[in-house]
Amino acid sequence: MNWLKNIFGRRGILLVLFLSSGAVGCETKATKEAPKKQEQPPSPVSAETIEERPFIEKRLFFGQVRAVSDANLGAAESGRVKAVRVDAGDTVKKGQILVELDDQLARVQLSEAVASRDQTDTRAEQAKFEVERYGKLREEQVVSELEASRKVSEAHTLEAVAQGDAARVARESEMLRRHRIVAPFDGTVTERRVDEGDWLNAGQVALQLVTSSHVEVEVRAPALMLDSLDSLQEVTIVYGKNRVAARVASAVDALDPVTRTALLRVTPEAEAPGLRVGAGVDVEFAVTAGGGINLPRDAIVYGVAQPRVFLLTGGKAESINVEILATSSDRALVRAEGLKVGQRLIVRGNERLRPGQAVTEKGALIPPSAAPAEKKL
Repeated sequence: MNWLKNIFGRRGILLVLFLSSGAVGCETKATKEAPKKQEQPPSPVSAETIEERPFIEKRLFFGQVRAVSDANLGAAESGRVKAVRVDAGDTVKKGQILVELDDQLARVQLSEAVASRDQTDTRAEQAKFEVERYGKLREEQVVSELEASRKVSEAHTLEAVAQGDAARVARESEMLRRHRIVAPFDGTVTERRVDEGDWLNAGQVALQLVTSSHVEVEVRAPALMLDSLDSLQEVTIVYGKNRVAARVASAVDALDPVTRTALLRVTPEAEAPGLRVGAGVDVEFAVTAGGGINLPRDAIVYGVAQPRVFLLTGGKAESINVEILATSSDRALVRAEGLKVGQRLIVRGNERLRPGQAVTEKGALIPPSAAPAEKKL
């Protein structure tokens, strides 16, 4: 204080002391007159009761469209191509003749077989007549028993020859048929490999035919799908803007050693316009999943450490950490200790809640004790 005394003297010291005491007094008065901090009112939230309901999980896999029937067609006999009646891209009907080979020799052999059969049939009919005639003569003792037996033997021999001739006619007819390539099913010719005048060996591929209406989708899915087939709810083929209901026709209960996936064959339940052979599509499997509780996705709050939900318990928000097992567009399957059916789950207004924070459902009256204090004038 010596320096103040030197500058201002005793009057300066008194002035400083007065100002200091005045500042302290003002600070104490301001502290006493500060308003009390008001309690924060309960946060409005929306809640719903947790119900027991199945969770439908959507699984999407890539698939390739293929024809149910796909055949490489060839002739059963060798010969020169006489006519090709179709070309690549043509639609054919079952039983339609597609390719013809030169069958002149086969026709001649068939004609010979038919002539021989007709001749034998005539002789066999005559032999039957003779058997009946000699039988009557034997009863009248006009001919001997030996002669009657000889006629019966001749009739049996001709009957056997007739059967052989009939078999020969059938064989030659089959040989003639083998000189034609016939469509085994309705379909579309995708490839033509022969022209008129070509020599075609037996078994050589002349045409490729695929079904144009009956198609299926081959899907390579993880092994998990094999275990989920019993809980499968629906299957949908998705291509472009089209969605067609389908079913799993068959499943190969073995995994590919390279991809570790299983083969599923999916067939559409209805007409699928534009579903072309060779195209890639998506196949959606709707499967009932278990092992957890089905909740609205809006109820889940994603924190830094772990996702959680809030329960409405006694007017306060109770936080429970959850493990998400599966999700859909608006639902989630979760597992958590202490979470069960019948509890009230906060689904709106939960973004900034803190554990233990006071809450009230929207539409409910706020308790008077929690109402903000009225400001006095």
